[in-house]
Amino acid sequence: MTREEVKQKLVNVLTTIQTNSGLPCPPLDGSVKPAEQLEKFNSKVWPAAIGMLSAELNYDIDDDINIFASKDGTVAYTIDEVADMACKLANDTKTTKKKEAAQ
Repeated sequence: MTREEVKQKLVNVLTTIQTNSGLPCPPLDGSVKPAEQLEKFNSKVWPAAIGMLSAELNYDIDDDINIFASKDGTVAYTIDEVADMACKLANDTKTTKKKEAAQ
C-alpha cells in the first residue's frame, strides 16, 4: 500500500469519526494536526481512530502506540506524519512476519 493510499484511508477514518460524533470536519490535507485541529479529537478518541485505521489497512497497530502525538503528548503530528508512521509500522510488521515465516 502506498503512502497516499494510507493517507486517504486516514482522512476517511478522521472524517468518519468527526461526522459520527456530530462534530465539524474541516478539509483535511497533509498539514492538518488532528490532535490540535479537530474538535474533541483527544486521547479518548485516538484509540478508536487507531483501531479503525488498523482495520482499514489490514494490519495491527499496537494499542500502546499513539500515532497522533509524541509519547509525552507535547508534539502533535500532521496527517502526513501519521501516514508516514503508519507506513513504517506496516513495513516493520511485514518484515517481522517474513522473518518469523523463515524460521
